[in-house]
Amino acid sequence: MESTSAICLLMKWQRSALLIFAISASFIYGGCTGAGRNQPSIEGEVNLTFRFVPANSGLTGTNFKEKLGVIRKGLRKNAMILVAPSSVCASLKGASGPMMLEGWATPVFNVGDGLEMDMFVRRAGEPRLVGSRYFDAGRKFEDRDWIPIAFPLDLGQDDQLEIDVSAGPQGDLSADWLALSSLRLVPRKTAP
Repeated sequence: MESTSAICLLMKWQRSALLIFAISASFIYGGCTGAGRNQPSIEGEVNLTFRFVPANSGLTGTNFKEKLGVIRKGLRKNAMILVAPSSVCASLKGASGPMMLEGWATPVFNVGDGLEMDMFVRRAGEPRLVGSRYFDAGRKFEDRDWIPIAFPLDLGQDDQLEIDVSAGPQGDLSADWLALSSLRLVPRKTAP
C-alpha cells in the first residue's frame, strides 16, 4: 500500500514539474517572435522611442510606463503604455521638413468602452492636431491587434510631438490603456 501511494506521489510531482517547466518555457521563449529584432533603419529616420516624457508634472508613473512587453494576437512588442487620461511629449530636434510619423498602437485590454488617441505637433507652444484614432477593443475585434499608424507631418525646427490619451466619447476610464510601439519619423517623399 505504501509503494502505491509513493508511486502516486511521484507521478503528481512529475506532473507538477512538467507543468512548471511548460509555463517557464512559455515565458522565456514567448518573446522570441522576431518582433524585437532590429529593423534596418531608413536614411533620415528619427527613432522616438526614448524621447517621450510626461507633458505635465501631474502625470505620475501610474499613467505613463516605458519599455513594457505587450502581446497582442501572439505578437510581442516593447511598448510605451499610456493610461487615460494622460499626455506625453517628445522633442523632434533633428527632424524637419515633410515627415511621416509611423508606428504601432493597440489597446492593452479587450474590455471597456474604448479610448481616444490624439497627436499634436507643437510649434512655438501652439498645438496643431495631426491625427486622431479611436480604439474600441471591447466591441471591435480588429482593434485587438497591433494597428499600424501613420500621420504626415510638416516639421519645423524645435517642434514637439504631443500624444494625448483620453476616455473618448463614452467618458468611462475603465481599462483605457494604450500601447505604442516603434514610433519613428521617416522622411516623406513629396510629389515633384
